[in-house]
Amino acid sequence: MAESSKPSAIGMAVSFAAVAAVLAVILWDEERDRQIVAGEVATVAVASDVRFQARNFIVEFEYQFDGESYTGTVRCGVRCYDAGDMTTIYVDEGNPERFVTAPLEVSSSSWRGPAWGAVIVGGSVGLGFTSQLCSGALKRRFRSRPAPP
Repeated sequence: MAESSKPSAIGMAVSFAAVAAVLAVILWDEERDRQIVAGEVATVAVASDVRFQARNFIVEFEYQFDGESYTGTVRCGVRCYDAGDMTTIYVDEGNPERFVTAPLEVSSSSWRGPAWGAVIVGGSVGLGFTSQLCSGALKRRFRSRPAPP
């Protein structure tokens, strides 16, 4: 490998490793949501507040579980609930503050949206490093050579 392409190769490897790590955590969290829904521990929640913040609709739900009152929020990229809407939620028995709404299956996991953003940005950076690395290699391969005498 040529000396000039080493920084690009290292950057590409670091970028793709970071993207892979974040993607693994996102998929793990989504699997936890699927397990919550599969557990079928359901209750009714009421959307008590809907506000727009940082390009997302934040929906606050109030619900009862095992005789306790809880309040939790979900983020939606589009307006998914209005104040006063009632919906079924699936609750994590081990952590009743964590829930998934039905039928939209919006999770109370608040970090997943920004994590997908990191995957997109990190993937773009990785592709940038890859194109830089490949274009340098192609330029070296097809560099014009003097014609033989």
